[in-house]
Amino acid sequence: MLALFKPKSDLATMQHLKYVLQSPRVLSKMLGEAKGATQKFVGLTYLRKFRIPLPPKAEQERIVAKLDALFSRIDKAIAHLKHTHSQSKALSKASSNLCFDQLDSTKAELGTIVDFKNGYAFKSKDFCDSGVPVLRISNIQKGGIDYGRMTYVPDNTINDKTEQFYVEPNEIVIAMSGATTGKIAMNDTGKRLLQNQRVGRFIIKCETLRNFVFLFLETKVEENLQQALGAAQPNLSTKQIKELQIPLPPLAEQQKIVAKLDALSAKCRALETATSQQLERLESLKASLLDTAFKGKL
Repeated sequence: MLALFKPKSDLATMQHLKYVLQSPRVLSKMLGEAKGATQKFVGLTYLRKFRIPLPPKAEQERIVAKLDALFSRIDKAIAHLKHTHSQSKALSKASSNLCFDQLDSTKAELGTIVDFKNGYAFKSKDFCDSGVPVLRISNIQKGGIDYGRMTYVPDNTINDKTEQFYVEPNEIVIAMSGATTGKIAMNDTGKRLLQNQRVGRFIIKCETLRNFVFLFLETKVEENLQQALGAAQPNLSTKQIKELQIPLPPLAEQQKIVAKLDALSAKCRALETATSQQLERLESLKASLLDTAFKGKL
């Protein structure tokens, strides 16, 4: 439901009204008095009778001008921080790409150096809210596992056949279908997860090689998939994944690359965290300014 506000007199300016309705005190009051169990709402009668601060028009214009100027400065700072955030991600990706592009080493098909296993078709009718966690393609997000949306199967589902489909902690998985096709993640949950169908699993015993493969796929997977598949396709086959080309430098060089990219990633994450915190503070500052303005203290 939408409500349209139109001025009935020249006692109020629409810009002043907009800022009033955005203020935390007004929003909190409306939310607290809203009706509805599943979807909260306020009716037109409620809005028509809702009391707002209404200083003289000259004071309204002064408040609006002050808030416009302050918000403009805050919005510029927010835009700058968002640009910094995106630049940090771009720098990390560009550095990773450059690192792998500069490798002067023999390439091999991925399937010749690691084992790869497709998932098992667990029955959706068995899915429940507790038991043994099942990793589905929708749980695979860039870099990690979305454990909050995990589904489960009962303990008695596990038998000699399904026992083979456990994703161990720190193993690499790839989404082979759907909207997340090609996304790579490492099982960072610390738990064993059952591997559902269309989830691919890389079985790599050597930790250094596993980390190297993960970083390579996380960096180059889109490019490699485009080369391997051509036009976008909704599915990946085991054959296509096994045939992906990967550089294979000596183990000592793999260790150096992993250490270098891990250090870069840590710095970028720290910068992104700091940027996100600053963005939250700026948004909070906006709310605080609105609250101050309509207490008559601006």
